[in-house]
Amino acid sequence: MLFSLLVEYTTGTKVPDVNSGLRIFKKSIMMKYKNSLCTGFSFTTTITMFFLLDHYYVKYLPIDYLKREGKSKVNHYRDTLRAAQIIIQAILYFNPIKLFLLLSTGNALLGLGIAIVNLLTFHSQNLSLLAVLLMASFVPIFCIGLLADQLRYWGNQNSK
Repeated sequence: MLFSLLVEYTTGTKVPDVNSGLRIFKKSIMMKYKNSLCTGFSFTTTITMFFLLDHYYVKYLPIDYLKREGKSKVNHYRDTLRAAQIIIQAILYFNPIKLFLLLSTGNALLGLGIAIVNLLTFHSQNLSLLAVLLMASFVPIFCIGLLADQLRYWGNQNSK
C-alpha cells in the first residue's frame, strides 16, 4: 500500500495495481531503463513508474487473479528494501523536487505536531528545540530539492 501511494504521488497518476506482474510493452522502450530496473520483485512497479514519469501512455485492463499454486519466492525484507531504493532513485532521477517536498513537509508537520502536543500536554508556550529544528528544516531540505531539480534539468539540457 505504501509503494502504491508513493508511486501515485510521484507520477501524479492513479495506478490500480502497481504490483501486477502482467505488463505488455515494447522491449526497445524498456531497454532505455535497463540499468535502473530491478530484475526481481519490483520490476513491474518500476517499469510502470518509469513509463508514467517519461510520459508514455499506460492503459490498465482488469484481469482475474487465480489462487497461487506453490510457494512465493518473494523475500519480504530484501525485496521491499530494494523496491524502496529503486522507487526513490526513480523519483530523484525524474522529479527530485517531489521527494524533497515530501521530506521537508513531513519534517515541518512532525515539528508542528510535537509543538501542539507540547502545548496541550505541558501547557507550555515554549517550543521544544526538536519542534523548532524540525519546522526550520523545511527551508534547507526544500532548497536542496530545488537545487536537485535544477541540476536534473540542466543535465537533461546538456545531454540533448
